Amino acid sequence: MAQAHLLTGEPSAGKTTALKGIVDRVGRDKFAGFYTEEIRVDGVRWGFRIVTLGGESAVIASLDMDSSLRVGKYGVDLAAFERIALPIMADVSLTRRFLAIDEIGPMQLHSARYLESLIAILQSETVLLGTIVRRSHPAADQVKLHPNVQLYTITPNNRDSLETEIARSFS
Repeated sequence: MAQAHLLTGEPSAGKTTALKGIVDRVGRDKFAGFYTEEIRVDGVRWGFRIVTLGGESAVIASLDMDSSLRVGKYGVDLAAFERIALPIMADVSLTRRFLAIDEIGPMQLHSARYLESLIAILQSETVLLGTIVRRSHPAADQVKLHPNVQLYTITPNNRDSLETEIARSFS
């Protein structure tokens, strides 16, 4: 069994939805982790928030965030992201069997500590379920090529069947 099951695909293909569906099918109590969700204001994407499976959350990027670190039109609060994500990644082997992370993308990969933690997890006994940016990115490409990674391309047409297939591999 691969140690890391990473979902990739075009934006809005359903990567986060599939990740959450797999976590629910396998059992939320077996996972530590977090996901990223859009924040919309008046129907317009205003930013992004990180949400733990335990319900803690923080805004990690927004249109009006005062930050020198930018991804596209969004200012990024790397400290808020690291404050939530890194302790979960460090403690997963003590608290849960599986780790779910959404997302391995340009915003998150600005954190060298996040990438270091991710590589350490890929080399550990922890079984990872994650989403990863599809387009080329130096750090994301390094993760995709790791020998413990099984990459799945999600589309709106195959999302449900892949959810079922991947969930079975966690039993």
